[in-house]
Order: sequence, then C-alpha cells, then structure tokens
Amino acid sequence: MQAELASIQAGVALTGDLAGLERTEAVLRDAGAMLSPKQIEQRLEAGGRSDTYRTITATLDHLMKQNKVTRADWGHYLAL
Repeated sequence: MQAELASIQAGVALTGDLAGLERTEAVLRDAGAMLSPKQIEQRLEAGGRSDTYRTITATLDHLMKQNKVTRADWGHYLAL
C-alpha cells in the first residue's frame, strides 16, 4: 500500500489527461489484482487525489484501447 500511495502522490504535479492515465494505471499495477472503478477511486482518494468515477471509467476505456488494461470480469479491470 505504501508504494501505491507514493505512486499516486508522485502524480500530483501532472495535469490533464496524462495525469489521469498514469494514476489509474499505476493503481492497477500496484494492486496486482482486479479492481473495479470504485475501488480505484477509493485508492486514489486515499492518496489525496480527487479523480471522479466518470474520469476513471473513461481512462480505463482509453487504457484498454492501448492494450495496457483488460476487463478481466464484468466491472473489474486488470493491468497488462
């Protein structure tokens, strides 16, 4: 969890779409397991971020198109 929080907090200086992509992907990679968008949102909030559910789901769609994330189960995502 400490590595995850450090990754999230390191993204504080990033702005725009790039920041959202990197944070969402970082949370999934650090988790090493399937997460729902709500679980990603909770982890980002724990790290001091305020990404919305809508932003996270849009980011996940974008990451799937880039083959960085897969929908492993209905409503759950996994980093590739």
